[in-house]
Amino acid sequence: MVRKRPSRHCLTCRRPTKSVTSFCADCRPADAIPLVSVVGGGLSFAGLTFTLTQARHLADTLHDAIDHQELQP
Repeated sequence: MVRKRPSRHCLTCRRPTKSVTSFCADCRPADAIPLVSVVGGGLSFAGLTFTLTQARHLADTLHDAIDHQELQP
């Protein structure tokens, strides 16, 4: 059985959110990123654990998405 992440209230506006930063998408400051930690042979980020290969792929995908957004007018 998979347990769902509990909802909590945004630290700013008190709207319900499931974000690990405790801010909703509208109130989240740019520097409020989830902690990244090394867990065994992988990385834990935003409540998810990735193998090193998955973490590299995620980082490449995020980087490509940012580059693509910067190219758009």
